[in-house]
Amino acid sequence: MNPSPKSQVVAIGALLFALVVTPWIRVDAQSPAKSSVVIASVTDAKSGAPLADAEVTLSDLNLSARTDWSGEARLPNVAPGQHKFEIKRAGYATMEVDLMVQGDSTGPVFRLISSTRRSIDVVPR
Repeated sequence: MNPSPKSQVVAIGALLFALVVTPWIRVDAQSPAKSSVVIASVTDAKSGAPLADAEVTLSDLNLSARTDWSGEARLPNVAPGQHKFEIKRAGYATMEVDLMVQGDSTGPVFRLISSTRRSIDVVPR
C-alpha cells in the first residue's frame, strides 16, 4: 500500500520543521548550577552565646549580611564552590575562612574571640 500524497506532504513538512527548528533549541548536558542560601551562625568563642550585629561577608561575591538576635545571618544566592568568608564584630578579632558551598547550608558556626584590651591608666608621680 502506497502512502497518500497528503501524508507524504505532512511527513516532509514535519521533517523540514525538525531540520529548521532543532539547531535553535538549546540542549545542555547538565542543568545550570543552583544558587544556595547559606545560614551562618556567629557565637562568642568563650561563652558560646550568639552574637547579634556581626557582619558576615563573602568577599569574592561582594555579598554580606548582619546577624540577628540569635546570631544567624542569611546569605541568599550563593553559587556552589569555594568562597572566602569574613566575619567582623566590634570587640572581636576579625575571622577569615575559605569554605566550600555545595548547596543550601544551615551552617557554619563561626566562633569569634574577644579582642577587648584592658587599658592601663598611667598616673604621673
